[in-house]
Amino acid sequence: VTRLGTLRRAAALCGHTPLLGLVEETMERLQPRNVARIPWDEVKRHTSSDDLWLLIDGKVYDVTPFLGLHPGGGQLIVDAAGKDATSIFEL
Repeated sequence: VTRLGTLRRAAALCGHTPLLGLVEETMERLQPRNVARIPWDEVKRHTSSDDLWLLIDGKVYDVTPFLGLHPGGGQLIVDAAGKDATSIFEL
C-alpha cells in the first residue's frame, strides 16, 4: 500500500485522473477490515533492539527479527522506532 501511496501522489501531481481513480479504488479494496487498533503510546514502548515495532503507512510491524537482515543495517530500523517511519521506508 505504501508504493500505491507514492503512485497516488504522482498521479495527482500530473493530473492523471483515470490512474488516480484506479489507485484510490485499489487502495480502498486493500484496506484491512476488522483489525486491532494499537494505540500510539503502545508503539512508542517498543523501541529497543530486542523488541522493536515500526509504524509504516498506518500499520504496525514487529520488526525485531529483521534487524540483522536489513540490507541497510539494523541501526536504520532502530533509528526509525518510536515515530511514523513511512517516509523513511517509502521508495
